[in-house]
Parts: sequence; structure tokens; C-alpha cells
Amino acid sequence: MPPLIQHISFYFPSVLLQLYCVFLFTQPLQFDRFSIQDGLSESMVRCIEQDGQGFLWFGTADGLNRFDGYEFVVFKHDPDDPASLCDNNVWKVLVDKQGKLWVGTSAGLGLFDKKRQGFFHFTPDGGEQKINYSIQALCESRNGKLWVGTSNGLFIFDRVKKVFDPISINGGKEKVWVSCILEGHRGDIWVGTKDDGLFGIVQPGNRIIHYQWEKGDTNTISGSWVSTLYEDSHCQLWVGAKFGGICQIDPERNRVHRLPSGPKAPYNQNNITAILEDSGGNFWLGSQIGLFQIEPKTGRIHHFQHQSDNERSLSTNSISCMFEDRDGGMWIGTWENGINYWNKHRKTFFYHPLSNEKGKETHLVKALEETEDGNLWIGADGSGLYFWDRKEGITRHWEQPDNPQSNQIWAIRKDQKGRIWLGTRNGIYRFHPDKSNLQYPDAPFSGIHFQPDEKGSFGLSHRDVSCLFEDSRGRMWAGTLNGVNRFDSRQNKFVPYFHEDGNPHSLSNNWIWVIFEGRDGKIWIGTNNGLNQFDEEKDNFIRFFHDPRNPNGLSNNNIWDLYEDRQGNLWAGTTGGLNRYQLESGQFSVWRSKDGLKNDNVTNILEDKQGNLWLTNFQGLSKFDPRTGAFENFEPFHLQPASYSRTFIETQSGGMIYGVRGGLVLFHPDSIDNNPIKPTIVITGFNLHVGHSVEGEPSDSINSRPAGYSIPLACIPCP
Repeated sequence: MPPLIQHISFYFPSVLLQLYCVFLFTQPLQFDRFSIQDGLSESMVRCIEQDGQGFLWFGTADGLNRFDGYEFVVFKHDPDDPASLCDNNVWKVLVDKQGKLWVGTSAGLGLFDKKRQGFFHFTPDGGEQKINYSIQALCESRNGKLWVGTSNGLFIFDRVKKVFDPISINGGKEKVWVSCILEGHRGDIWVGTKDDGLFGIVQPGNRIIHYQWEKGDTNTISGSWVSTLYEDSHCQLWVGAKFGGICQIDPERNRVHRLPSGPKAPYNQNNITAILEDSGGNFWLGSQIGLFQIEPKTGRIHHFQHQSDNERSLSTNSISCMFEDRDGGMWIGTWENGINYWNKHRKTFFYHPLSNEKGKETHLVKALEETEDGNLWIGADGSGLYFWDRKEGITRHWEQPDNPQSNQIWAIRKDQKGRIWLGTRNGIYRFHPDKSNLQYPDAPFSGIHFQPDEKGSFGLSHRDVSCLFEDSRGRMWAGTLNGVNRFDSRQNKFVPYFHEDGNPHSLSNNWIWVIFEGRDGKIWIGTNNGLNQFDEEKDNFIRFFHDPRNPNGLSNNNIWDLYEDRQGNLWAGTTGGLNRYQLESGQFSVWRSKDGLKNDNVTNILEDKQGNLWLTNFQGLSKFDPRTGAFENFEPFHLQPASYSRTFIETQSGGMIYGVRGGLVLFHPDSIDNNPIKPTIVITGFNLHVGHSVEGEPSDSINSRPAGYSIPLACIPCP
């Protein structure tokens, strides 16, 4: 074996073991599901193939399905039609080098005839009667031979004579049940069986070698029932077994290398039904406990499973087959719940549900704060505080069972000293996560508690804390439903500011939504009635209000969010659209729904590396290009009008996260691009429309008004 391949053969499995520490139960991929309700003939999907025109073919337990990107066409057996499918029980589909479609069924082999949209039938015994064994596997070798694996042995189909030549691989003993066939890079033919392990017809000389499973012997293959075979881009042979996991074979050295088993390798403890290396070099394993994606370059292992509360997760954990189409789309067949499709080029939003050990519902997420190592503090409006360790995939949860208002967390901020501040409907809690023993159920709530009292010891103006902000001087600001507060660390108390009737330099309104500091050090405060700039020297405020007579003024007085872009422009999200304030001119520019914005209630604003603004609103998510004024609107799954986001953060890696009811939506702006793949357009028919009959002529006359026509088109892959 060449040195490089020898190195990969035994290096790659060890990498998986060593790097299991970065095994990620990650947020699920966004799958499209196709089921019986979408026209699929049966939920059990056994095989997937793509023909030269781009059509996808799915073999099921009840018919063969052709998918054109819009709808399914189902082929089934009809005893009165000799050109119908041999049998409805389809096990394997193969497109050969000539573009011909072969179908293995429980009653023989079928060859699809495009002209008549029917099938030619062939059976291993040459008779017309229905045989009592099925065709389980098909493989075309490089010399053009068609290998056929059945439940009663291995055959080569002679396409000229239309006969099946039996091939003995077990020394003439009882016939073997063939489950899968693969040709290796040297021309070796590998035959997986249901009960007798793996056989190889190796070159030169067509030598027969046999790999069996021996209980307790790790130098043997991982199971007697070989369910899938795969050769990767490094010419390594992978063997997946039911009830036994996965192994790798070095036929030159006659050695077997099992992937690690045990609790650190869950991908090796269940039925491995499918193995695939995609065009990006990632490995995918299908099993009975979901889908695994392995990134050899980084060592990351992602585990994707069905989630009952996420309609875009896998439809079930029981994977039967996998296929990557020519455009990089991943098709996942299942044993019990149809097809799943993932397109890596499509706009991708990940939903991460939050749960706790008590199984209680997670309310609307209203607060987020990222730590230095990429973990998240999460506050929910009614279900308490969460800490998500993203590397370990572990979520901790705290709540106050005797004080429900403390569980309504509206704001979280980490200060320059590493302390965590929680803004709740019961005041502010402050704790240090490094000094607090977070193993205790009430640890975060056992720190210092700032709340209004009759003595005014802490000076907090109201219990309902809506936002928190630390300025560049290290001062913590707290917005409440009754004034804004600035923390004085020397006195360990808050200094409140209120609206005063008749005082034009006081706060414009006491209901505070957002506090923000520009790069020039000026503090801005958005309220329920007006925008305020804090004058540090005079210790008062400059107000900005909506004036319907001023076209260059603020569009609405309800200020949801404030943000400063790289150009130094101040942006305000309001109930009346998106506002840009230019400091030099002192004027506002406004964009509303009539300009392309999804909804006028702009609740959050962030800027990506390309200078686009991402806006959350009452009806979804919008991307805005300030240079062109163009909007692109999205409706990510789980972002519902009834649970609009009031928290939106940019992570250190450039990703963006916003809170929704029940969890988080995560995405990276760079991945939200238009699909670069141009679909294949295929004409699937020609319809002639006769039209209405001419007055005075019989209604069935073909001498009617001028005929029209339509041409049905298929778009592959699906958009």
C-alpha cells in the first residue's frame, strides 16, 4: 500500500477517538421532508439514485418513485400490464454507464424503458413465474458486468443473452443472502451478506477472501450482517454492520480495524445502515439513532436527530440510505418516515430548543450574553436562567420556584470584572460565575440583589428591569419601566433619572427599551416616547421626537433598538420603521414596509462584515443593504409573529443569534446567500388544449376555437 494511504487507513479512526471530546450534539440542519402526504408512495425508503436528466429515483416498500423537484411520479406493479414494474417491493436502483435505469425488486430485475415509460422484466431462473427470492443489490463493474445480489446468491447478468450466471463465493456451500455489492478501486468486488459477513473477489486471479465476525475478537469485522459498503476518496474500504457498528479493511495486509466502541463513540454502537463521503470531504453515517457528520479536517462530529418540536429536523432517527446529488444536495431515506433533504447552498437557519431537567416549557427568550469561550447565558421570560456550554452540548438551568417574577429575565450583561448582571421583573441580580458554586440550584440568584425598597438603599427606580448596558467607563446602566438608572460603584447604589413634566431636559419618558453608547462616548436612550441623548456635562438629556411636519425627523417615538454602524451612523429601530440619524446633518432618513421592509416594527439591529444590516421585526427577519436601499426578507422557522425577538447578538465568530419562544435561532450571515446552483430544467410533457367549441357546432367537435398548449417543466433539484 502506498505510504499516504497506509497512513490514512489507520490515522483517521484514531482521530475520531482522540477528538471525541469535540463531539457536538449540534443544532439540527434544516431538512425538507417528503412523505406520503407529498405524493411519496410509501414511508419506507430503501434506496436513492439520480439519472442523467437529473431526476431522483426512490425505491420503497410499495413502488418506485421519480421526483422532478415538484412532484412524485409513482411506478407500481399491475398484473394486467406486462410493462409495469416487476414488483412493488423495491430494494435497489442503479443507473449504469449508459444511463439505463435498473431496478431490483422482490420479483426480479427491471430495466426502465423511457419511450413507453415501462419496464422490461428479467428473473434469475429465466421463468415467467414470480420467484421466491428478491434482488437486494446491484453493481456495475468497470468492465461493464452487471453484478446482481439476491436473497439466494450472487449472479452476473449477461445483458446480451438476458441470463443470470451464478457466482459461487462460499465454496459451493448453501447459497448466501447478498445484502450489498461494491467494486473497489483495483477492480475487486466486495460482497456483503446478511449472515455470513463479507466476501471479496480480489485481483489478480479472482481470489476469494472471507471476513467473518467473531464475538469478542476485535480483529474481525464488526458484525455478520453487512448492511453497507463504501470506498472513500482515499481508496479505503468501509464496512457497516447491523448490530455491530463500523470497521475499515486493509485487504493487502488482510487486516481489519474497527472504529472505537464504547460510550465515547455512539456512532459505533448501533446499526450502521449507510456511509457516504460528500463532495466537501465530510463523512456521513446513517444509523438507527440518527445521522452523524464527521469533519476529518477539524475532528468535529455532529449528531443530528429527530426533534418532536422541530418540523425541520430529521423526520425520524432510523436512517436507511443516503445520496448526494450532483449539486451537493443530501437526500436521506428512512425506514419509517419518508425522505429528508438538505441543501448546503440554501439559506440556513438553525433552531436550538431549550429544555430543563424538569421538562418544563421554555418561555420567550429575551436576554443573551456570550462568554469569552463562546458559551451563552440565556434569560427567558418566565422560565429562568440557562447556561449553554456549546462545546460540551450541555445546558444548565436555574429558576426561583418561590419567586416567579425573578424567573422573568429581560436582560443579561457581563461587566468588565466578569460579573453577570441579570435584569428581571424582581430587580437586578449580580453574581460572579467563577466564584459562585454553580452546582447549587439557586446559585445565580444567591448573589447581590438590587431592588427598590422603602429605604431606597440601592436606589433602583423600579423592579421591572427591561435592559442593561455597561458603558466604556465601566458604569452599568439599567433601564426600567419607570426611569433609567446609572450605577455608582463607590456608593454601591443606582442614581435614577426620570421624566419630569414641564422639564424639557429631563428624560422624555420613563418606559425604557434600550441604552446604547456611540463611539464618541455619548449615551443614547430609547424609550416608549422619544429618543434621548445624555449630556454628561449638564447631567440632563437632549430629546428627539417624531414630528409629522418634519420629513427629516424621527419616524416614530417608540424606540425598540439602537445601533451604530462602521460609518458612524446611528440607527434606530422603531414601531414606525428603520431610522438612520446622521450626526453631521442632524437629520433622519426612514425606511418602511413600503420600501421593502418586512414589517415596520424593527426590534433589533446588527451589522455584518459586508456592511449589511440584519433587522428582526414582528414578522420575521430582514437584511438591508444601506448602499442600495434593498431589502431581503426571511421567515425563519420558529420566528413567529406571536413570539417576536427582543434580543439579537453577534457572536465572536461572526454568527448571529436571536431568541424566540422555546429556544434560539442561529445563523451566519455569510451562509445566507442565494443558491448558486442553477437547476436543471427538463420538459416532462406536452399538453394540447382544444378550447371551447364554436357556436352552432357539436360540443365534441375538434373543429373548435384555436388550440393552445402548455409544456410541463421539472426543476431539478427542488428550489
